[in-house]
Amino acid sequence: EVLRQALGLDRDSVDALRALGRALAEQGRAEEAIEPWQKALAMAPDDDLLRFMLGKVLLRAGRAADAAPHLRAGLDGVADSAEGFRLLGLAETAAGELDAAAVAFERCLALKADDVVALVRLAMVRMMTDRAAEAEDPLKHALVLSPDDPVAHHAMGCLRYRKGDRAGAMADFREALERRPDFPDAACNLGAILVEENRPAEAEACFRGVLDAHPGHQDALSGLGNALLDKGRAEEACDALLAAEARPSAGNDLVTAMHYLSRFSADDIFAGYRRWNEHHARPLSRTRTLFPNDPDPERPLRVGYVGNLWRPRAVAMVNPAPARHDPAAVDAYFYAGSVEPSP
Repeated sequence: EVLRQALGLDRDSVDALRALGRALAEQGRAEEAIEPWQKALAMAPDDDLLRFMLGKVLLRAGRAADAAPHLRAGLDGVADSAEGFRLLGLAETAAGELDAAAVAFERCLALKADDVVALVRLAMVRMMTDRAAEAEDPLKHALVLSPDDPVAHHAMGCLRYRKGDRAGAMADFREALERRPDFPDAACNLGAILVEENRPAEAEACFRGVLDAHPGHQDALSGLGNALLDKGRAEEACDALLAAEARPSAGNDLVTAMHYLSRFSADDIFAGYRRWNEHHARPLSRTRTLFPNDPDPERPLRVGYVGNLWRPRAVAMVNPAPARHDPAAVDAYFYAGSVEPSP
């Protein structure tokens, strides 16, 4: 309150604005701290430390895309700050700039080799940029430094899953949940593997546990839909998947489930395909060369499926074509993204 009174007396005081922003940030009022620091920075645009602090509070307020440029520019004045590069890495990750995030985490670790957060986040970024082989060493180091870190155990589970070690991945996800029972990502990933392992009852328990604590959690709803579908409970599965449709990948599972229920007409199912197309095919079409088809009514209808677990999904999604058309007039193509046998 004293600072606010000071601002009322001297609105051109950078120091007063800076102090007000700091006081609000220390009270956990990140959103309110942004405005005074923005005003102070407008008065002192060359103040690197002030710019850095603004980036830090923007990140805390969930505005990573706005935070990253301020953190990046502000680091000129705090170049030896391991914390600064860690925060920049977090902002770049949240903004989708994964290569830049990896560089920031690496610079953080060059200054502070035992920064567990940077080690784990670097490993996760490497996994997301197809550099999984380079993720194991930082994760092992993080777990040596902090063996009870649930995020490190979760990341190791993700890495083991990528390497095809489902049993190891499940063990790591359980380790993470033992240390942090309310860890939705770990529970959802564990549930997803249990679905793949044909253990839908255990998977359902994982997803329902997340939903009890976090109603409306999109990944949990989507996973629950898959688990219920595997148990033959198509009605309940559709309800869960419809609730999860804001999550793009849920659309594919929803369309699969819709084929099993008479309450959905062919038009409903076709609309589901269109929604899936908007989420997935249309964004990719900008990077592909399209080849026009000749308007030949004698040409067979071409139906394709791309993905893993093609046997159960293709049966639901592709079989209706030959069932409703002359089978001799349909060509089906299947492309699997996995060499593992389907369950």
